[in-house]
Amino acid sequence: MAVMESERMFWTEHIVQWRQSPQTSKVFCNDRELDFKIFHAWRKKLEREKRKNNPSLAVQKNFIPIIPVKKECASEVITQEIKLELGKGIRVCWLVSGFSELAQQLREMELL
Repeated sequence: MAVMESERMFWTEHIVQWRQSPQTSKVFCNDRELDFKIFHAWRKKLEREKRKNNPSLAVQKNFIPIIPVKKECASEVITQEIKLELGKGIRVCWLVSGFSELAQQLREMELL
């Protein structure tokens, strides 16, 4: 039992470090000479346990909130700032005067 717990602590620590790094999991493991398949298995195991212990996380797993924030521009026109945080430090921001403009921009980017 003590071996399993120390192994859990070992992988938890490395997974936390990986989440804080800009690296892909494969590069992270290669740099630290960690077995990628074992790393991935522990990551999935710990995520499952986390969702099991906190059911509200299971609902939010594939949900990305879009939160409009009113901003005033120099011309006094109120626009919406749309921010998407995709994880691993990736953020996407749009300043739009309406959601139809955002939809048009997404279509142009082939995201909608």
